[in-house]
Amino acid sequence: MSALTHRRPLPNVFRLSAQTVAKKLQWPLSTWAGHCFTLADMMVSKGVVEGTAVYGHWLGDVSPQCKMFYGKPIIQHGWVLQSDGSVVDPTRFVFEGAEPYIYKGPADYYDEGGNAGRSKMMRPPPDFKKSSDPFHRLEVWKPKNKRLASAVDLLMEPALRKPGKLTREQLHWLANLPYDALTPIPGFDLAPALYAELKKLGMEAHVPIDNQRRAARARTK
Repeated sequence: MSALTHRRPLPNVFRLSAQTVAKKLQWPLSTWAGHCFTLADMMVSKGVVEGTAVYGHWLGDVSPQCKMFYGKPIIQHGWVLQSDGSVVDPTRFVFEGAEPYIYKGPADYYDEGGNAGRSKMMRPPPDFKKSSDPFHRLEVWKPKNKRLASAVDLLMEPALRKPGKLTREQLHWLANLPYDALTPIPGFDLAPALYAELKKLGMEAHVPIDNQRRAARARTK
């Protein structure tokens, strides 16, 4: 992990100081490090900020002064996502080795659900024939949603699928695609419809929980 290359964006400081938020939450500021998601969730539940507490990974640099996280290849993190896509982060200062403050600004180094890492590990879709043994085979999968069926066709390579049928291994592959990859049809967010179908098939557990929550938010818009 390289040394910290970005600096605290002063114009984006939250309207309340970290000290004021600590008093509102009744949580000593000196113990905030390592409790990012819980703090984010409390800020929302206690009305300190509007938005949704989300979980994922921090992708930015970490200051050598941050002994808790410096040098770690994967850093799990939590923050508040606002309706305009901006972020409120009560513990970003920990990574920066800065004085406590509440970050409010662009989602620059935030990866909800760890989908950036999932993108790097993507593999081609499994072949229907090679994954259609009696244990894995799903005899018929014909979603009523035509756009859903069309979007799945675009994600699956034609040579690897069979019209109207997908194996469980193929469905597992779809369930674990990075969230932003589930938009093969412009303007159509495939994830909510796909995850709903997987739930009907008893395969909801194959979908990463953070992506399930993101899809649930999309359904309510």
